[in-house]
Amino acid sequence: MSASYPLVDQDFVDSFNTALTALGSAANIAVTTLPTDGTVFELRDDESDFLILVPSNASPEIVSLTYRLYEMGVQRGRRAGEALAWSKLRSLIGAAECGPRSPP
Repeated sequence: MSASYPLVDQDFVDSFNTALTALGSAANIAVTTLPTDGTVFELRDDESDFLILVPSNASPEIVSLTYRLYEMGVQRGRRAGEALAWSKLRSLIGAAECGPRSPP
């Protein structure tokens, strides 16, 4: 383990999460329970679900950006799924699409 990869312990996690909060990020990190050398941490979403392992030399700004990109992907996927569901429903009932923003 080199000095450029800090050891992930609870003090590291607390400090990093404080920095993420100061950046306005809903992300948080945790000490991983997976077998590692102690130089990675878990990135978690706003419901504390595991997303990915991140090297401990990543900055809070990069982790915050990573999480924002994740959130954008989730929102776009959700909207695409909703559009597909409405399209299938319209097809099943034989209704025509009313406009670009229909249904709500």
